[in-house]
Amino acid sequence: MIDSVAARLNAGDGSVVVWLGEAGIGRSTLLRAATDRISAAVDDVHCINVSARGVRGGPLAAIGFVIHQLLPSIPPIRSEALDRLLRPGADADPDPSELMRAAIQVIRAAAKDRPLLITVDDGQIAEDGNWSAVSAAAAQLASTRAAVLFTGGVDGSGRAPLTSVGPLWVRRINPLPPDATVRVVQEVVAHFVPRSVAARLGRRLAGNPAAIKDVCEALSRDELLGLTPLPVPLPADAATLEKYRRWIGDLETTHFTLVLAAALAVRPSPPVLESVAGAEIAEVRGLGGEPWARIRNDLVEFADPRLASAILKSATHRQVNQIHAALAEASADPVAALWHRAEVGDPLDPAEVDILARAADAALDAGDYLGSLRTARQALACMPRGARRAEVALTAGTAAYHETYVGLAATLLHEAARAAEDPDLRHRALAALCLSIAARDGSAPYALADAALGPLGQERPVLAASLACLVARIASDSQQIDVARGYLGRAEALAATAGVSRTDPSGPDGVAHRLITELDHTRSWVGVSRAGAARPIDYLSTVTTTRPAQDLTGWDLAVRQVTLLTRAEDWQQARFALAEVEHRQSGLASRMVAAATSVTGLDLHLSVGAVQEAQEIVSAVSDELPLRMPFAGIGLCLVARTLILRDLAETAQEWLESARRFAQSTGSPAVLVRIPAELALLARVKGDAEGAARLLGIAVQRASHFGHHEFAHLQLDLLEARQVAGLETRTDEVMPVLEFAWGGGDATSTQRAMLSAARLLAAPKDRLLASALAAVDAAEWQPSPLWAARVMELAAGILGSLTPQEHEEQVLRLAVSDVPPDRDDHRRALYQKAYG
Repeated sequence: MIDSVAARLNAGDGSVVVWLGEAGIGRSTLLRAATDRISAAVDDVHCINVSARGVRGGPLAAIGFVIHQLLPSIPPIRSEALDRLLRPGADADPDPSELMRAAIQVIRAAAKDRPLLITVDDGQIAEDGNWSAVSAAAAQLASTRAAVLFTGGVDGSGRAPLTSVGPLWVRRINPLPPDATVRVVQEVVAHFVPRSVAARLGRRLAGNPAAIKDVCEALSRDELLGLTPLPVPLPADAATLEKYRRWIGDLETTHFTLVLAAALAVRPSPPVLESVAGAEIAEVRGLGGEPWARIRNDLVEFADPRLASAILKSATHRQVNQIHAALAEASADPVAALWHRAEVGDPLDPAEVDILARAADAALDAGDYLGSLRTARQALACMPRGARRAEVALTAGTAAYHETYVGLAATLLHEAARAAEDPDLRHRALAALCLSIAARDGSAPYALADAALGPLGQERPVLAASLACLVARIASDSQQIDVARGYLGRAEALAATAGVSRTDPSGPDGVAHRLITELDHTRSWVGVSRAGAARPIDYLSTVTTTRPAQDLTGWDLAVRQVTLLTRAEDWQQARFALAEVEHRQSGLASRMVAAATSVTGLDLHLSVGAVQEAQEIVSAVSDELPLRMPFAGIGLCLVARTLILRDLAETAQEWLESARRFAQSTGSPAVLVRIPAELALLARVKGDAEGAARLLGIAVQRASHFGHHEFAHLQLDLLEARQVAGLETRTDEVMPVLEFAWGGGDATSTQRAMLSAARLLAAPKDRLLASALAAVDAAEWQPSPLWAARVMELAAGILGSLTPQEHEEQVLRLAVSDVPPDRDDHRRALYQKAYG
C-alpha cells in the first residue's frame, strides 16, 4: 500500500491513508516506517510531521498546525476562509468545514513545486460523520502531489469504512501473528525465553507489542523461563490501561464490582458474581459494545484477559479485600469459600485446612493441575509443619511438574522430601524432585541423589534402587554415560541387598517385580544390555498405581520405551507403544508427559523418514509445549531437523538459536553436539558442502569430548561431507571406529547399512562398483526412505569418479547382470531411485 502511495506521488497524484488501532499496537512505528519508505522512493519530498499528542485541541488544532507549518513555504494566496482564520481576534474554535477548505487550499499551493507528505500521529476521529469529510478531502487531494498518513485510535471510529478505493485507504492495524509475538518477546528479553512461554504471553496480551514489552519488563526471570507460573492476571501495562481507562471510568458502581469480582473469583460462576455485585452480567456492555465476558463450562471468562489486569489495577486494596470477603460468603462451594477467606488473611482451623488439602488431591487425580497447585499452596500457607504437610507439598510439587513449572516444583518437592517420614512418600518426592531438577537444569542432581540414597537404602533398598535407576537414565540424557553406569551399578547392588532376583520377584505390591523391569530398561538405556535379552525391554504398563498422576517414574519409563524400541529398529512395536502412551497421557492431561511423548514421537518419525508426520507434531505442539525440558533439550534440535527437511530454513534457524541459548544457560552436552550437526544438515540442503564438513567437524569433536552416543554416526556424516566437498580424509583412522561400532553381530539393519556406506566412502578406485552395490543393497533393506535415498545419491556421485571404461570393466569383472554397463545409465538409474 505504501509503495502505491509513493508511486502516486511520483506520478503527481495524492492519497490519504488512515490507520486505526488500539494503543500500543504499533501505529507510530508503522507511521515512521512508512515515512522512511516514501522518503526513499520519492525525490525531494517535503515532510510535515504532526504528533496529535503534542498539539492541544485535537484534530482541528492538528489541521491548524499543518497550515501554519506550510504558510512560510508558499506564495501568498487569497482566501476568505484563510483570512478569517489568520486575522487578529479570529475564532479560537473555527468551523471544521471552513478549516478543512483552507487546509486543502494551502496544501495544493505547497505541493505545486515539490511533493508533500503530511503525517499525523495519534489523531482523533470522534464521530462517524467525520468519515464523509475524510473521503471528501481525499477526493480533493487526488490530483495533488500531496499524501496524508494518519493514525488514530479505534475509540469513536464507529463504522469506519475499511476501504482501498481511489486515493483513500483505511485500515485497522491487526494484532501481531503468533510467530511475530514470539520474536518480540525473544528480542525484548536479554536471556533465553522458551518459545512456549513467549507464545503464551503473546496470546494473553492479544498480540499487542507495547503490552508485550511492558509486561516482559515486569516479569521475573523464572517466570520468563517458564520455571514458575505466569501471574494471573498479568501485570497491567500502559497500553492496556489506556485501552480500558475510559471504559472502566464510565462503569456504574455495581458494574465495576461485577467485573472486579470476575477477576478475583477462584470459581467465577455467574450466580455468585451477580449475587456479590447486585447486577447481571448481560447489563454490562463491553468496549465498543462487544461482550466483555463469555460463559464456558458454567464459569465466566474475560473475552480479553487484559481487562482483568486493567480492572485490578484500577481497584484499591480495600475494594479487593471486600470482594474476597463477599465471594467467600456467597460461594456455595466450600473449597472456594475457604480459599477466598484465606486470601484476606482469615485464620482457618485444622479441619478447614484438611478440606483444602483433600480438594487439592482430588484435583490432581482429575488432571486439574493448576487448580490442584493453587489449592495445595493455599493449604500449605495455613498449615503447620508435620507429616500431612509433606503430603500436601508432594501434591503441589507434582501438580507443578505436570504443568511444567519445574522451578516451583523443585522448591515444593524439596520441602516434601525433607519433611516426609514414610519411606514410600519420601521416595516419590525424591523421584519427582530429580525429574524436576533435570528438566530445569538439563542434568541430574547428583549431590541430592547421593545424599538421599544412603538413608533410603537402609530403610527400603528396593525404593533406593529405583531412584538410582532414575538418576542413571537422567545422567545418560546429558551424555554422562560413565556416571550413568555408576548409578546403575549402585541400583543393582541395592537390588541384591533387598534379595530381588528374576527367579524370585517377590515383594510387597509388586514393587520388586517392577524394579526388575526398571533395571532391564535402565541397562538398555545406558548401553549395558543383559545377555540373552530378546528386546531392549518388554512392554511396560504405566498403570502401576491407583493414582497415575503421582507415578512419575512409571510415565518416565513408558515414554522412554518408545525411544528404546526406535533404537532397536523395532518400528512396528515402537509405533504401537507411542500410540498407547499418547492414548493414556491424553487422559492424564499432563503438559510435561505430552512434551516428552512429542519428543519421542519426533525421534521415531525422523528415524524412519516420516517427515510429514514429524511436521504434524511440530505444527501441533511447538508453541504449546516446552519441548526443551524432556531429555536435556534434544527436542529443540529434533524440531529444527524436521523444519530443515521440510525446507523451512528460516524457522529452523530460529529453533536452533533457541537451542543455542538453552545450551548456553544449561550446558546440555546433548544439545551442544546436535546444534552444529543440524546446522551442517542445513548447509548441505543449501549446497554448501564445505560448510557442512566444517560444522560436522565441530560436532564430532564435541561428541568425542562428551562421549555422545551418536559419535560413530557423526563420523560417517563427516566422512560423507568431506567426500562431497572434495576434501581429503584419513579413512584409515575413521574406518576402525566405524567397524568397531557397527561391525558386530548385534548391529541393527541401519547400522549395517551405515557401515556399507562408510566402506563405499573408503573404497579404493578398483573396488568402487562392488562397494556401491553393497551399500545400495543394504540401504534398500533399511526402512528409512531418507537414508536409502541418501545412499543412492552418494553411490551415484562416487561412481562419477570412474571413467566409462573403468565402470564397464568392473561390471564385467563382477559379472552382475542387473547393472547397466554404461556408467551414465547406471548413475541415472540410481538418481531415479533416490528421487523417485
